[in-house]
Amino acid sequence: MTEDEKIIYIIEKVFCATDQDTAVTMEQVIEMGIKLGYTEDYPRGKEDGHPWIPRTSVMMGVGSDSAIQKHEVFELHRKKLKREGRYTCFFYWVDRTKKHRMVCRKEKAQDQAKPVILYGSKTKLTQVEKENRFNQCPDNYLMIGGKLISKTWADAHPSKFQRLYGEAY
Repeated sequence: MTEDEKIIYIIEKVFCATDQDTAVTMEQVIEMGIKLGYTEDYPRGKEDGHPWIPRTSVMMGVGSDSAIQKHEVFELHRKKLKREGRYTCFFYWVDRTKKHRMVCRKEKAQDQAKPVILYGSKTKLTQVEKENRFNQCPDNYLMIGGKLISKTWADAHPSKFQRLYGEAY
């Protein structure tokens, strides 16, 4: 069993975390992995982290393209939540009915041919550039009437979105 399969097995089969309500933290997953003998203890104490923590980021689509191609698991989902008086952290679950939301990484400075759109900025893009950006990250943008709109902005400003574009989001 690979490390990815071990993590998915623990989340899905051991904890039965199949939706946001039953989601578990990586701390819980690691502790169970240690208990089951699937992974080693924290190599340098809990303060320095465990190898499964960056592994789950790659499984979520964050990292180099080559690592993502090898390790991305579309059924793994995560969300920052605060539960039971705990600090805010990522909670994980496995939902085999849908893919996780793709995380688009910023391009490296030497690879940037055009400025990156930041939320709230009004950088002028050609229609082709807008379509390319939408096609690269369709889960992060809406294309309405030739305009590229951030879903994060639409989620944060639903009434303004409806007033400007005449649609509820």
